[in-house]
Amino acid sequence: MEKIADSIETLLKNKLTSYQGLTELLTQERDAIVDMDVASLWEASNRKKKIAKNIESLRNSILYLFEQEGIEHSMDVGSFSLAQLLTLVSFSKPEKLALGALKFAIDKEKAEVARLSMENQNHVQERLEVVEGLVATLLPIPDNGWYGWTGSEVSPAKANCFISQEV
Repeated sequence: MEKIADSIETLLKNKLTSYQGLTELLTQERDAIVDMDVASLWEASNRKKKIAKNIESLRNSILYLFEQEGIEHSMDVGSFSLAQLLTLVSFSKPEKLALGALKFAIDKEKAEVARLSMENQNHVQERLEVVEGLVATLLPIPDNGWYGWTGSEVSPAKANCFISQEV
């Protein structure tokens, strides 16, 4: 079991590194949102996709490792559960501690990724609302209904015409 524990530990360290990279990328993405740097946002999006594929590949590798050892798990990448996988093998106490510490670090990094992702979504929403407010101030709103952020029709409000001109 020592061999499988070492292999799992290596894969989990790589997975932790990927999540740490994602955390760093989301922090850079927040700065790009604040600066309204669209080119950086596109680059960040592409890099996030690569990291996500890497994490998926690592999950596949861990599942394949269990299959090679003949350990039944009935999981795929979409239903991957590290906690459940680790219960399927009896590890020595030092191996359990090492793998448990890595699992804890990965879970902590995942929570940070989720927090940063939600913050970035909120920043984008705030910026879009500012732009929408500016557009509503500068341009008259048409008399017929228009669609809001939720996709439903919104009744038009009287615009504060800041600039108006007839030709």
